Amino acid sequence: MSAQQWRNDLVKTFAQFDADDNGRIDRGEFDSLLDALGSKMSASDRDTGFKIVDADGDGHITCDELATWWDVVREEGVSG
Repeated sequence: MSAQQWRNDLVKTFAQFDADDNGRIDRGEFDSLLDALGSKMSASDRDTGFKIVDADGDGHITCDELATWWDVVREEGVSG
C-alpha cells in the first residue's frame, strides 16, 4: 500500500469516529474507536493511550496526531 493510499484510508477511518465532524476525536470518540476495534483495554490504559496520541495535550486527537503516532508504532514494530 502506498503512503498516499494509507493516508487516505486513515482519513476515512478517522472520519468514521469523529462523530461531531469537527476534525478532532475527543475522549468519548476515542473510546468508540477502541470499542469498534474490539479493545479490552482498561479505562486507565485508555486514558494513557489517549494522552500519548494527543501530542499537544489539548484534549483532542487530530488526524495528523493519529498519523504521527501510528508512524512511530509502525517503525518500532519494524525495527523492534
